[in-house]
Amino acid sequence: MKSFRFFTLFSRIAFVVLLSISLFSCGDTPSSKFLKQYESFVVSAEKSAQNKSIGKLDSLAKKEADFMKQAGSITKSGDWTAAEAAKFTALSARWTAAEAKLTALKTKEEAGKAAQKTGEALKDLGSKLKK
Repeated sequence: MKSFRFFTLFSRIAFVVLLSISLFSCGDTPSSKFLKQYESFVVSAEKSAQNKSIGKLDSLAKKEADFMKQAGSITKSGDWTAAEAAKFTALSARWTAAEAKLTALKTKEEAGKAAQKTGEALKDLGSKLKK
């Protein structure tokens, strides 16, 4: 009799566990799929910023624009949960930080090139004035 109760209890627990697993693992929603892709993108942007890969800035900005279109569609459909909206906001802030770092690096590089060209032009002008 005890073994029958144990088996009944065990089978009920197993059923609940399997049902929970199947309900929570049944495919991703469009918003959760989007967040996974967006997070991957943000991580790659952060790595580009860390590696000072300023050449990737334009392509990253284009990808970000595409992600923003997708986010707008998800927002219109009302598929965001509060947790997903919070995660999206946090990821957006991380992207903005990576973009700002890459932009600053690009500006610094361009300013250095401009200063070098100005120096060369002044040197040429000085040599012409000596003649």
